[in-house]
Amino acid sequence: MLELFAWSLVAILLVVWLGIVAFGPPYVPTLSKDLEEVIKTLKIGAKDHVVDLGCGDGKILLACAKRGARVSGVELNPFLVWISRYRTRLFKDRVDVSLGDMWRYKLPEETSHVFVFFAEKFMPKLKEYVAHQKSQGRHFRLVSYGFSLPGEIPSEKSGAFNIYNF
Repeated sequence: MLELFAWSLVAILLVVWLGIVAFGPPYVPTLSKDLEEVIKTLKIGAKDHVVDLGCGDGKILLACAKRGARVSGVELNPFLVWISRYRTRLFKDRVDVSLGDMWRYKLPEETSHVFVFFAEKFMPKLKEYVAHQKSQGRHFRLVSYGFSLPGEIPSEKSGAFNIYNF
């Protein structure tokens, strides 16, 4: 009976993983060189609360936590959530990684920077998300890797990152 339960659990996890891989957003990591450059440009430090929407393997969370920032990440893929939590385990006091849909994620009041690395087809939806967050009284810098927000002009650029003030 226990063996049947174990195989059933493995089958369920495999179906979930395949569903995320087949229909979910792709996982593409941020280049370390680009990340270091933008963190220096933004002067991320202990005064900041950084949110990474679609935090993947936690690379951005870890880099910002090492500089003293409070960081929050949300990720749809449970395996990447586990990796993010493992990578940031030494900074548990200032790191929060959630499993969930980033489009439903409510930014913490103290959010100073929001990092995203989306495909171009998701940028119009991101613009709606930003408008909703602004309507809730949130003020933050949106840091988009590789893609521009439609109809918006970045206030600053750092390598492949477009930086917007909201």
